Amino acid sequence: MASKNKKTQKSRLWLTVLLSVAFIVIMAPQNTIIRLMSEEVDPFYWLTVKLVVVGIICLPFLVLGLRKLFAKSVRKDTIWAVVTGTVALISAPLAVYTSQASFASVMTLSFPVIFVILSAWMLREKLSHRTIAGVTLAMIGALVIVLIPFAAAHQGEVFYPLGIALSLVNGVTSGLATIYMRRTHQKGVSMMATVGLNAWFAAAVSLVLFLLFGDWQRTPVDTNFCLTVLYSAVGVSILSRIASVELYEVTNSAFVGVIMYIRTFASIIIPVLLLGEVLSMPIIIGGILMLIAVYIIESHKTLHYHLHGWHHH
Repeated sequence: MASKNKKTQKSRLWLTVLLSVAFIVIMAPQNTIIRLMSEEVDPFYWLTVKLVVVGIICLPFLVLGLRKLFAKSVRKDTIWAVVTGTVALISAPLAVYTSQASFASVMTLSFPVIFVILSAWMLREKLSHRTIAGVTLAMIGALVIVLIPFAAAHQGEVFYPLGIALSLVNGVTSGLATIYMRRTHQKGVSMMATVGLNAWFAAAVSLVLFLLFGDWQRTPVDTNFCLTVLYSAVGVSILSRIASVELYEVTNSAFVGVIMYIRTFASIIIPVLLLGEVLSMPIIIGGILMLIAVYIIESHKTLHYHLHGWHHH
């Protein structure tokens, strides 16, 4: 029995490593790619095309799982997963379009803190003093990023109010979507079915936004555009979403937070190296404060997690 448990734990460890690496490699270049094509591609056009591709890929799973998705025990979680997922899908590229790739990536430093708070709230967990201290420090870091550039805006300091707002909306809705998707998955619904339903709903919203506010001059159909759509549709919207939810299921919110941070740092470095973007001092200081905050919150949880063994999850 002990040998079997050891083998199971080892398999779960390898699965965790594989899911973690897949999530980081797929997600890290996303903001840089969006920024690279922002001059030539309308954001709502981009979203609509990408989400239709996701919807087509997931359509067989959606058809097969439609009855389960709207069963009485799952219906509420399905609706909330779609609504929050749609807002997350639309706000993510808009945050990059309205700021810069590295800035949007720095703002995602707040996502693990948001995710831990949301998980505690949704699961009725009591926040420890350590968590409260970390959250307070993260808020200070966020204020440094927001208030110092705002106060010094007349001196030429870079400030992205809309980018900040969209990034925070994206952080909250991404966390909620992951939690609700996990709930539907635990109740026997195929994850691809949930992703497919989310994609078609978000595509419809994106199409309406494009018809109302889109730039018809920025609607390319060339090879580069098609490749980026496939990367974002298959990689980011499907594979990384599955990886994040599966990772959440085999580990916990603290471990997922750590992986999100590794991905974030990679996504910050890539545009700085490739696009020549410059991180201002307030962004660097605020980012460091948020990183320390997450260490305070999650080091204790991750240690507790490892001490109590993989089988508890």
